[in-house]
Amino acid sequence: MTDLTKYVPRLSIAVSANLQKRMQDKIPWGIRSQLITTLLEEVLDMIDANGDIVIALIIRKKLKAKEILNMQEIDKGGSSDG
Repeated sequence: MTDLTKYVPRLSIAVSANLQKRMQDKIPWGIRSQLITTLLEEVLDMIDANGDIVIALIIRKKLKAKEILNMQEIDKGGSSDG
């Protein structure tokens, strides 16, 4: 039987060739997983707080990453410089 303490789930998604090229050019290999994991955690926290509407807004591109980041700064009591 497999030792579940060693099991590390993986995420596999399809992306366009252009998106893959942009990612390779701009995000170093060693931090891609950490970046995607952090973004996923932030989105899941927003879904927990606001419901499934967050998913719809992101997919319809009505809620952009820069807006999410600004919202996070405001929520933490910081000021937005952008």
